[in-house]
Amino acid sequence: MSAQTPEELRELAQVIVDDCLDYLDVIRKPNSPVTAFKHPDELSAVLRKAAVTLQEDGCTSAELRSNVATIMEETVHTGHQKCINQLFHRADVVSILGDWITATINTSIYTYETAPIVTLMEQEVIDRYQKMLGWETISGTLPPGGSMSNLYGITCARTSRFPHVPTKGWQAADQGCIFVSDQAHYSSKKSAGLIGIGYDNCIPVKTDFLGCMIPEELEKEIEKAIAAGKNPFCVVSTCGTTLTGAVDPIDAICDVVVKYNKDSRKIWVHVDGALGGGLIHSAKGKLALKGVERADSFSINPHKMLGVTQQCSVFLTKHGKVQCNSFCTNAAYLFNDDKEYDADQYDVGDKVFQCGRRPDCLKLWILWRHRGDKGMEAYVDKAMERHILFNNILGTPKFNATFRLMVDTPSPVPCTCFWWVPPTTRNRKDVDTLTLVTEPEVADIINQVVPKAKLRMMEDRAAVVTMSKMPDIPNFWRMVTNGGVRWETEEFEDFLSMVERYCDTIYAEMYPSA
Repeated sequence: MSAQTPEELRELAQVIVDDCLDYLDVIRKPNSPVTAFKHPDELSAVLRKAAVTLQEDGCTSAELRSNVATIMEETVHTGHQKCINQLFHRADVVSILGDWITATINTSIYTYETAPIVTLMEQEVIDRYQKMLGWETISGTLPPGGSMSNLYGITCARTSRFPHVPTKGWQAADQGCIFVSDQAHYSSKKSAGLIGIGYDNCIPVKTDFLGCMIPEELEKEIEKAIAAGKNPFCVVSTCGTTLTGAVDPIDAICDVVVKYNKDSRKIWVHVDGALGGGLIHSAKGKLALKGVERADSFSINPHKMLGVTQQCSVFLTKHGKVQCNSFCTNAAYLFNDDKEYDADQYDVGDKVFQCGRRPDCLKLWILWRHRGDKGMEAYVDKAMERHILFNNILGTPKFNATFRLMVDTPSPVPCTCFWWVPPTTRNRKDVDTLTLVTEPEVADIINQVVPKAKLRMMEDRAAVVTMSKMPDIPNFWRMVTNGGVRWETEEFEDFLSMVERYCDTIYAEMYPSA
C-alpha cells in the first residue's frame, strides 16, 4: 500500500473515532452482547477469515477499518453492565478522552523539558493525595499497575532498612524478610523474588474469617523471624483483597510494628490499596482506612474504583528521599544540574525504575478536574450504596434459599462473594453456610456446576462473571459494584435470577435423577 496523505489519515482517524463512540453507545445497552466468546481455535479461524492478521503487504483504509470492527466485535465488552469478571469496570468517557490526548501528545514523563505540563499535573495529583493522607512530606509516581506499586513500596522499604543494597547488594548478615496476609495479592511474593530476598522470605500471616490480617498473628511471625536470625523490614497491609475485598486493620498493624522499631531496625508499613484505596476519596469510605496516615507508603489503582481507563496506578510515600535513594543513577545525558530550572524537583524520571513512562497522570487529572473532589466522592459513595443494596437483596426471601453470602457483613469495599446452593440442598431445613464447605458431596456439586454455568453464560453472550475458589471452599461468584454502571433493585434481581437459571439448568443436565 502506498503512503497515505495527511487528509486520508485524518479521514481514517475520524471514522475510527466515530466507530469507538458507537461502540461505547452499544455496550451501555443492557441487552447488547457482553462477549462474543469463542474458544481459541475458533477465534483464530475467524481472525484468519477476516484477514485480521499481519501480512507482507499493507492494507487499505477500508480493510483496516474492517479489522477494527472485528476487534471490537470479538473483544470482551468490559464496560457492559453484566461484565463483572474484573475489579475494573466501564471507563469514564472523560478519562477515555484523557487517554486519547495522552496518545496524541505521545510524550514520556522523565524530564521536564520533554513533558512540562504533564510533570506538573502528576505533581498536583500527588500533592492532592498528600492532603488526603495528612502527611507532612510526600514523594510519589504513577507506575504501570498495582503490582509495580507494591514493588515500589517493598523496594523503598528495603532501601530504608538496608541503604547499602542499591549500591553494594545484599550482604550475608542482612537476612531481610517481609510479611503479608495469606490473602494478599501475589505481587508481594513476586516482589520478594525480584529484589532478591526470595519467595520464602515473603512470610504469610494468618487471616480471620473475613480475610483480614490478624495483628496478633503478625506479631508471632515477626517474633519467629527475629528468633531465626532474620531482619523484618516491611509489612504489606491490604486494603481490599482481590477475591473478597477484605481490609486489613491498618491501625492495629502499625501498633504491632511500632513495638519492633528500635535501634537500627525499621519495619516499613506499605498499604496495598489497589482495590480499596479509592475509599480515600470518600468521607464515609475512608473510615475503613483508619491508620493509613501512619503508614510509610500507600498505593491506589484509580482504574478500579474510580473509573479511570486501564491502566492507572499511584504510589505514594511520606519519605521524600527514599525513591531517589532506591533508583537514582544520575545518568548525565538526561539528569544534570546544567538546566535553567530546578532539575532535582522537576526531572522526575531518575527516581523511578522506568525511563520511558507514559503520563498516566493526564487521564486521572482530567477526570478529577471534570468531577471535582465532590464528584469523586459521589462516585465512590454510589458504588458503596449499590454494594449494600446487593447484599440486602441476596438476603431477601426471593433469593436467600438459592444463594448464600460467604460473609454476613458487607466488605468495606464494594465486593460481594456468594455461593449458589444446589436445589436438593436448599430444601433442607438444616442447611447453612457451613454445609456448603464441610459436606464434600455438596461442595463437589457446586464445584462441578458453577464453572459450566459461567462458560454457558459466556457462550450465550449473556454475562461474564467472576467465578473462583479458595482453599477448602467451593466455587463462588463475585459481584463488584461501581459508581459508573447502573445497578438498581430490578437489575440486581434480574441478574441473580439469571445466575440461578443457568446454574439450575446445568445442575439438571448433570444430575437428571436428583
